[in-house]
Amino acid sequence: MIPLATTTIDVLRPDTSADDYETDTGPTTVFSGVRAQISSPKGRGSELAGQSALVDKELHCDPTEIRHYDVVRDNVTNFTYSVIWVDQRIALGLDHTHAGLKRSEGAA
Repeated sequence: MIPLATTTIDVLRPDTSADDYETDTGPTTVFSGVRAQISSPKGRGSELAGQSALVDKELHCDPTEIRHYDVVRDNVTNFTYSVIWVDQRIALGLDHTHAGLKRSEGAA
């Protein structure tokens, strides 16, 4: 469990079982209200042609089965992020999920 949570998140999982001819029902919420902290400790971000930006963040949350390609929604800011990588950390009672997130803004 993380010691300090500044938000809660919902984890949405895309439906990968549908084929190209089926109606896309959108992602399914698989976890909601998970205690979390989203930060940008390295302050990374990049601007593309002044019209769009890529923002890198890091997620620390209570142990949760988050997968690569899931979508994380921050319930405080309502921003959504794509999950780039995930690692489960085991640490003397401070077990938690650590993930890399990416959000794009503006026109590509």
